[in-house]
Amino acid sequence: MIKIVHTPKDGVHRSILCGRVRISASKSSAGSLNLYTAEEIEAVSAGDVITVSEDTASPTGMPEILFTGRVRESREMADGSTFVVAADALLDLLKNRGVYVWQNTTASQMLRRVLTEREIAAGVIEETSHRIVSKVTDGASLFDMMSAVLREEYEYTGEVYALSGFDGGISLTSSSGMTIPLEITEETAERILLTKTAEIPGVVNRVIITDNLPKLGRREVYTLSDPGSIARFGVSEKYVSAGEDRNYEARARAVLKTYAAPREIYTVTRAVGDNRVRLNSRLYITRRGVRRLVRVAECEHVWAAAQHADCTHLMNLTCFAV
Repeated sequence: MIKIVHTPKDGVHRSILCGRVRISASKSSAGSLNLYTAEEIEAVSAGDVITVSEDTASPTGMPEILFTGRVRESREMADGSTFVVAADALLDLLKNRGVYVWQNTTASQMLRRVLTEREIAAGVIEETSHRIVSKVTDGASLFDMMSAVLREEYEYTGEVYALSGFDGGISLTSSSGMTIPLEITEETAERILLTKTAEIPGVVNRVIITDNLPKLGRREVYTLSDPGSIARFGVSEKYVSAGEDRNYEARARAVLKTYAAPREIYTVTRAVGDNRVRLNSRLYITRRGVRRLVRVAECEHVWAAAQHADCTHLMNLTCFAV
């Protein structure tokens, strides 16, 4: 069972009764919530805070928070009996834009600065290692800005980081630090499908770097290829930015290393739910006797009869083999 608390602008908490609850996360959304409730829609307004937690105490003595976000919209369904409340965990980052100048900084340092300046609650922020020599962001949403630097982090270091707002504050966590003791099998899921792909971003074997140098009146183009991979998979190109240090070869080699192997994608439908599974979690999937460690790239938790003793909790996942 789960508990849902609505905090309107007057700050007075109240519980919401819901028949169905869906929490989902992916690279592009990082955390969104849909509630299906029979309560009056006038009671919920955009900007209100919705918190979803377990209805039992955790080992710390407090209920574990599964999601906290601001209401994006509430609308009445056609039958007039059900209302949908949609909330985003990272609405503060999604809607705000800014102009920032970064010098010799990391993604984690950038995020701390943004959260402090915007007075946005921070959760767990793990340290990243790749340093951005110089970068200017102008007019992009703060979420898009962070997504871009985290993609650069992945291409340089091979470590996957994700933004989330599930735990009451905006967090930055690495996949390697989110391994949970869970195994999904064909007995605990309705269906597990496997896709093997050499399409981008599964495999990259030719990196093309373009660098505009207006002060010098020219445009540099640097190309680095992996002949062995091209012979096996054909040409798969990826265009990337030069990086502020303009070390073309190091940048290209880092990208080739990151995308060297075909990607195995597991699609899991209606698995037995586990509240520990979040975006970027690592867990095990066993399919046809083969056990693989995977990273969760997209996750959806669905509760039916969410606040009753016969509550059912199921998960739909998209996972990449590690």
